[in-house]
Amino acid sequence: MRAVPRAAGRAVAVDVYCDDGAFTLAESRAILAAAKAAGLGVRAHAGQFADLGAAGLVADLGGLSADHLEQVSDEEAHKMARAGVVATLLPGACVQLRCPAPPVERLRRAGCAFALGTDMNPGSSMTESLPLQMWLACAHLGLTVEEAWLAVTRVAARAAGRPAAGRLVAGAPADLVVWNVEEPATVPYHYGVNHASAVIVAGARA
Repeated sequence: MRAVPRAAGRAVAVDVYCDDGAFTLAESRAILAAAKAAGLGVRAHAGQFADLGAAGLVADLGGLSADHLEQVSDEEAHKMARAGVVATLLPGACVQLRCPAPPVERLRRAGCAFALGTDMNPGSSMTESLPLQMWLACAHLGLTVEEAWLAVTRVAARAAGRPAAGRLVAGAPADLVVWNVEEPATVPYHYGVNHASAVIVAGARA
């Protein structure tokens, strides 16, 4: 755990992989408790293959997000919702590894907010495409179009520990994408096509 405080100032959060064959729940608790004591954000890869209680641990520690969540109990889902922990779904990894889909309806009933990520992992989800994840989330996991857009903007910013981002409001970071579509549903529906017409980074066209 000595390395965790040394990351403060260079990192914003510590993510631990708690699952069968990875860190145990006790090991994860020690690592994340050290992160919180060092003033770092807390998150976990939780319940991808087995529910060891990592999602509930993140909630107990007031963490940012629990990711994957193919295996998560009702109790943990409610703990996450009460603590404001974002449920980050990684549909590319879920589909490629042929894992059961995360229990979206269970998480939704509990009141969890969804974020989406690519996982960008050569072993399970080799893609940088968030629009592809939006399609998978809507077509395979059952998210609505509105949930999918929030999951890659406002809620994703919360999960990243950057709550000022992800919104088009005065004072927010001027990072945005202009889409060449008639309606929001086109991006997750018409997949495999680049619908972006402009990318703005810090107020300047990239």
